[in-house]
Amino acid sequence: MQIRMVNAADGMLLKRMRLRALDDAPYAFGGEETLVQERALPDEHWHTLARELGGEVKAWRDRCATWFILGDGGGDDVQAQGSSFLCDRVAGRAYFSAAWVDPRYRRRGLGRHLVREALAWAAARGCDHLKLWVDDTNPGAASFYRAMGFIPTGEVRPVSATSSDRESSFELRLSR
Repeated sequence: MQIRMVNAADGMLLKRMRLRALDDAPYAFGGEETLVQERALPDEHWHTLARELGGEVKAWRDRCATWFILGDGGGDDVQAQGSSFLCDRVAGRAYFSAAWVDPRYRRRGLGRHLVREALAWAAARGCDHLKLWVDDTNPGAASFYRAMGFIPTGEVRPVSATSSDRESSFELRLSR
């Protein structure tokens, strides 16, 4: 297993992974309409996103990160992915988002590795807590985050502007 940050050349790999995640678990990413919308995005969108995540775009540099967990062979064998970004409205807050583990590799600790990367990344940037949102139709994810030490904040919001599904917020305080 290898964990690496997404780099500026990963546009098409990001696209493939995101569409796989949306196809596998649309409920976790805003619903079926998100898959339809993101399938329609041009390749340049994904290349731009990779450049942002890879640190080539100054406005995003050191404000966001995405990790891939690769099989021992490396290359394009992405088994899991997750992202983190700094909040511009609340000092000391980072978010963890877009986490997904390929169904073939679930229950092997990959999600824990992603969360640990995000926690270390947030702490290195002076954050005192990591926050995330979990779709209420995904109780397995909520249980996973509770097991990692996240606690519900009591905040609830719609998954997307067009969905009646809700998502709940969780956070974990970081020790300094």
